[in-house]
Amino acid sequence: MNKNIDKDFQPHHISIGVKEMEGNNGKGRIILLPGSNSRAAAISKHFEDLKIVTHSRGHDFYYGHVMSNSKKIDVAVVSSGMGTPSTEIIVTELIKLGAQYILRVGSSGAMNNEIKTGDIVAATGAIRDEKSSEHYFPLEFPAISSIAWINTIEEVAKNLNMKDRVWFGPFHSKASFYGRQFSWGEYGEENTRYMKAVRAFGSVASEMEASMLFIMSQYYSIHAGAICFAIAHDEPAIDAKVFADGTKIVINFAIECVKAMGEKII
Repeated sequence: MNKNIDKDFQPHHISIGVKEMEGNNGKGRIILLPGSNSRAAAISKHFEDLKIVTHSRGHDFYYGHVMSNSKKIDVAVVSSGMGTPSTEIIVTELIKLGAQYILRVGSSGAMNNEIKTGDIVAATGAIRDEKSSEHYFPLEFPAISSIAWINTIEEVAKNLNMKDRVWFGPFHSKASFYGRQFSWGEYGEENTRYMKAVRAFGSVASEMEASMLFIMSQYYSIHAGAICFAIAHDEPAIDAKVFADGTKIVINFAIECVKAMGEKII
């Protein structure tokens, strides 16, 4: 029995209830969590028997199933929105309605010079360079990915002959995009020094959601992971085709991760 489910809980940012989250023989739907509704819609094109529950804030809930070795795996996708405050809201509502397996699917800046644009980065944990998660635990508490997702991602990389394109390590989860990532503003020199240290300590990616997801997954004892396609340059803009190609790569990889996880839990 899922102790996190609150049948009296009324979500304010997604228009679903406990019923829509049910599936996978009591384990609940496997949830994919991109940052934008457009990416959620793109992911949902891989689902069979697709249903959509819209919301005025753009956190539309897409649900259906995927097939793997004749097994029907119940899945769903919804946008977290950008940043840790929005992630905290959406993930809380998902967990209260029954989510037990969540995989973030996003984009990120590469933090290792060997990582190429379009490669996939997979989080083993996250640096908590934000304030939202401090409302749950002090900064001394680490934000750690689920070992179940780490192992699954590694297996998929091997099965797809992509081990040389999938990089594991801590994500850097920040609260400021232009300031922290690109040193804009009056604290530019300080932010440059900070990001240099983050690189030196082995971070593979910089993004804006994973730390909150991991802190919440640990608090509620669920399984959460994160994969992103990497952007390997130091400018805030990226060519539209390059971005589209990277998005397609990470979505296809995520669907294979869902199938592999589903095979294990059903």
